[in-house]
Amino acid sequence: MLKRLITCLNHIAADNPGKKIALVTHSGPLDAIFRWVLNIPFTAPRKFKIFNGSISTFYAENNKWTLKEWGSIRHLSGTNAIDINV
Repeated sequence: MLKRLITCLNHIAADNPGKKIALVTHSGPLDAIFRWVLNIPFTAPRKFKIFNGSISTFYAENNKWTLKEWGSIRHLSGTNAIDINV
């Protein structure tokens, strides 16, 4: 899955230089992207949270990916999201 995911992300980034792209996914691919960008082994226990409806921001330049923001839920304040207070 990770190889397909990386190939797809790099393709999208290469075809849209300088553009902001919104991707929506489930926690599995999001977990994989986070680990890949931060070089966290996939066998390591997860020590980070993935909130439903959260926004994470990644940047890509020349196939080099960086994480700007992880799991923001500011846009959910004032709602009854299940895991907002977890």
